[in-house]
Amino acid sequence: MKNKLLMKESQRFLIVDDDIMVRSVLQALFDHHGLECTTAVNGRHAVEKWEKEDFCAILMDLDMPVMDGLCACREIRQQERKKERNHTPIIAVSARDMKRGKAESLEAGMNDFVLKPFTMDELCSIVFPLAGLEYSNMMASQKVRSTAL
Repeated sequence: MKNKLLMKESQRFLIVDDDIMVRSVLQALFDHHGLECTTAVNGRHAVEKWEKEDFCAILMDLDMPVMDGLCACREIRQQERKKERNHTPIIAVSARDMKRGKAESLEAGMNDFVLKPFTMDELCSIVFPLAGLEYSNMMASQKVRSTAL
């Protein structure tokens, strides 16, 4: 069985970030739009949750304790191949330098990269289609800042 993009079967998202403010803001955004999400505080926790549940996408910070986002992504991609699981889109959400961070993310197997601080428009234009939803940029000017930045 070939890996196929997991779309619409699950509309649950996984938010992975060690910064509670980022997790809280993203969770509030998802809740506001009626999207289900769960959170993890590091890459190891994310892999464990992914092993037990399907997600339509994972939003993952790159720099976290225990296991960083790049290692977690590589582990998930390896398990997808090994267990013939559907491909789960993984989007890096990071304060790393855009050029370096995006290159490292894509090389690790992530599907996209969003630079912190980000606008709601930047994030929603990527996230909503993964849930099979249309998005209009009604919040384009709002920036989300992390206390870790």
